[in-house]
Amino acid sequence: MQFAHFNSVEYCDAARRLPLPNAAADVLYSSHMLEHLDRDEASTFLKEARRILRCGGIIRIAVPDLRL
Repeated sequence: MQFAHFNSVEYCDAARRLPLPNAAADVLYSSHMLEHLDRDEASTFLKEARRILRCGGIIRIAVPDLRL
């Protein structure tokens, strides 16, 4: 929790509008969360991710390998 506090890490509900203005983030990271959303929620999250990322921003999404 200290790392998040001292490094401007934000938490929010990924199935809703992300509480950031357009083009506000350089990096967005999601680990083992996307697979828990239904199709509409996942679509909302990805649209919101695109909205809040700056031009040239980075999104990193980790999901399980279904083949394993």
